[in-house]
Amino acid sequence: MKPVAIIGAGLTGLTGRFTLSTKLCLSHSLLPMGRSAKLLLAMKQTDQQADEAFREQCRRQMARPLALRIKYGFNRVYKPVLDDAPWRVFKTMAEYRAWCEANLPEYLGFKRAK
Repeated sequence: MKPVAIIGAGLTGLTGRFTLSTKLCLSHSLLPMGRSAKLLLAMKQTDQQADEAFREQCRRQMARPLALRIKYGFNRVYKPVLDDAPWRVFKTMAEYRAWCEANLPEYLGFKRAK
């Protein structure tokens, strides 16, 4: 049997490598069902099971009414400087680019590539 490493199990003193049967025993009997234990159980999920779980989640979401899907489908995030004025007008693209360079934070992605 191929050894499997148990990382972050939340048990002090358990280091090294364990067989799959040891991992199953630890994940079901000794570990509290906290985040680490759930992670160990999720790691056993096959690609096919993960795909089916994703499809099931999509089916549940598509069963929602359209208004709810629209309501929860968009996330409004404040963008500094850009959201502070309702609109701006620039005569040229060069003027717009110069304004972006001078006023917008770099993480928004409006600065020129270096």
